[in-house]
Order: sequence, then structure tokens, then C-alpha cells
Amino acid sequence: MSFPLSYARSRVFNPATLPASVRRFYAQDMAHTDALLAAHFPSTGPGSHFRVLAFDVEYTGRKHSDVAIRPMSIPLPRTQDHFIRLLTIARDGVVIAFDLLVLAGVPARLIEMLRDPNIIKVGVELKGDSILLLRHFAVPVHNGWEISQLWKSMHPSIEVAPLTTHISLDDMARIVLGVKVDKLQQTSDWSAPALSVEQIEYSYLDAYILVPIMHVVLHEYEMGVWPHFTASSFSFNADFVVDGAIVPPGPQTLGSDIRVWGVGDVVPSGGGDWTPRHAVLDRYNASIYTSLLLFLL
Repeated sequence: MSFPLSYARSRVFNPATLPASVRRFYAQDMAHTDALLAAHFPSTGPGSHFRVLAFDVEYTGRKHSDVAIRPMSIPLPRTQDHFIRLLTIARDGVVIAFDLLVLAGVPARLIEMLRDPNIIKVGVELKGDSILLLRHFAVPVHNGWEISQLWKSMHPSIEVAPLTTHISLDDMARIVLGVKVDKLQQTSDWSAPALSVEQIEYSYLDAYILVPIMHVVLHEYEMGVWPHFTASSFSFNADFVVDGAIVPPGPQTLGSDIRVWGVGDVVPSGGGDWTPRHAVLDRYNASIYTSLLLFLL
């Protein structure tokens, strides 16, 4: 099922709901997170060969784009009005929301998954979420896919421009799945000492709905609906880079050392061009971050 954006925005759709069969977990105890991840996102053995990890963050404060990064200490100290509250991940049949305010950190196994280039990380506005993780927890994200940009590159007739900008999650759900996502909780108080059931359920759905969307997109790809461009902005790596080399977080890393570049590309040098261009996309005046079209499946 796939609708034009103008049709999707003009119609009334039923609200998206989380299937009853989906196992859901709210993680608040760091001592139990590794066991939780080992059970549902194992690194070896049965179930360890998952290829796609959907993730989303709920955040208090203003996001910073990668083109407007100002020097600052990493990790960024938490303030009352500027921090990540939830990091929610999902795969087929399971979703976990990590309360980073309570955990005071990102679990080690989760950091491994976010850094693993063989696991595709999927999201909407994913680049911004990845930069937040770098800023606040010094956690890099490798092989991230901006699902809305990928979908648009496969459907260039869509009525939204430029083609390298993202579509909202609600628009994606309407277009691809024929349901709407209630975003009322998005602007709720994520700094509250205890989150409400509605906030937690919202975070589950916000991350998990990316899973069926990705299935539809990959099915179209396998059926021969190819991305329109030989280069696109949908895939990226985000990490600390100094003079062309990835460096571990530490006193030497500042906000200006956060870099985003294309999956499959050589890491650019510190003084290099971080926004490669493509002849077709130049007409849209949009920077791109990938010069190779790679589907690591």
C-alpha cells in the first residue's frame, strides 16, 4: 500500500497501534540492560543475524544540525532543559525504551550495536538523533539510514522538494502503511521525574512503526523499485574525526570534531570537503553525504 503525499494528508486514517504480539520493555536499571539486550538483540547464536535496528530518541531542548555545530565539550553536560530522555530501539517483535536520565548512560551492548556497520540503523531525522547521541553520550552511529530520504529517492515523483529533505514519520506512516501516528506526546514534558504511561507507549510506537515501514521499502527495492539517483543522502556514518581519522571520545574531542559522511566513503580529512555534491541533486541546492549507493544486506 502506498499513497501520494497530497492524498495521504487530505484523508482521515485510523491511528497506528502497537501489535499485541510485540514485546515491550522499559529499561531503568543498568544492571539488567545487558541481559535484556542479550535476550532480544543477541550478538551470537539464534536471533543474532538481525540486519535492521530502528531507533528514535525523545529529547528536551533544541537539536543542532551537523552544519551548525559549535565547539563544546563532549559529552555535553545535562541541563534541566537540554538532554536526551529516552532512546528507543526496535526490531521485529520487540521494542525497548531506555530511560537515559535514570540509567545515566548508554548500555555497552547498545553502543556496540550502534557502532556495528553491519547493522542498519533506521529512523526519521536520524542524522539529528545521531548527533545528539554524540553530543550527550559520545556514542557514534555507523551505517545510519534516513528512511524517508531513501523512500523519496525511490519515488522521485513525490510532491515534496527538495528530494534530500526528510518526510515526517506521520507522513511516512500515512503514505506507506495507511495509518496515522498521533504525535501529541512529542511535545510533552520529557524532563518529568516519572514519565507517564502515555509517553512510554508513544516512544514504543514511534520507534516500532519504522520496522513495517522498512519492510515495505525493502520489498519495493527487491521487486525492482530502485532509488532514482546514483547517489543519495539516505545513508551516513556519524563519529568523531580529527584530521581524517576516527578518534575515541576524550578531552581532545570538541563539538567541531563531530563529522557525518557517506557509508562506503573514505573518511574525509579535517580540511576536506564534507558535503560532496552530485550533478542531479545540485539542481535542488542540497548537500549530500553519500557518493556510493550501497545496500549492505
